[in-house]
Amino acid sequence: MSGRARFRTHPGSVLMWGVAHGALWALLALVLGFVEFVDVWKAVAFGAVIGIGHSVLQWSTTSLSVEDGTLVSRNFTWVRRVPISEIELVQRARHRRWSGVVVRLRDGDEIVLAAPVSSVMNPNPEFDEELRRLCASIVLGESEHDAEHDPDRRWDD
Repeated sequence: MSGRARFRTHPGSVLMWGVAHGALWALLALVLGFVEFVDVWKAVAFGAVIGIGHSVLQWSTTSLSVEDGTLVSRNFTWVRRVPISEIELVQRARHRRWSGVVVRLRDGDEIVLAAPVSSVMNPNPEFDEELRRLCASIVLGESEHDAEHDPDRRWDD
């Protein structure tokens, strides 16, 4: 495939994870007696730094790419490669406070992709647009990959 489409988790979760970890670490430090109320800002700052680190780690290790006729889904150390020709259906999956993408294969297996996603802790205002772009990338990737392997096949019919 000449181009390569790449999708990642939305970077907007940095603030959300920072606030959540800050509040959690502050509460934990107060309850366990590590800090007094006057010094709780230290626990909040510590938690916020951990939350930002958590968010950056999640963003940098979670991705989805469409390349050379293959869908490559990466989530931390887990990598799943799916040939585009095996994909039967791409659909939006909605669970309580999470939206993601599920791919159904021709053999009946379903795979939840690493990106694009949208959730309470990782809101993604461009989720629908990214889903449309993913579907277009899959269709274009399949047609370009098939054209490379079958030069007699014509796409302008």
